[in-house]
Amino acid sequence: MALIGFDSSGVIHVALRNPRHPANVHVVRADIFHPPFRPAFDVCYSVGVIHHAPGPETAFD
Repeated sequence: MALIGFDSSGVIHVALRNPRHPANVHVVRADIFHPPFRPAFDVCYSVGVIHHAPGPETAFD
């Protein structure tokens, strides 16, 4: 299993500096409305982001 986290700010790269950073966890700087991924995820989990979108349902498209 791989876990992918992404955020539009550069803060997400702080996770890479953690000496206990698991090899199966990947972080990417990306925009929620233009993610650099194919639509092939089994699960999507979001905390504190979707409700800020100017049309939350579009964040899932």
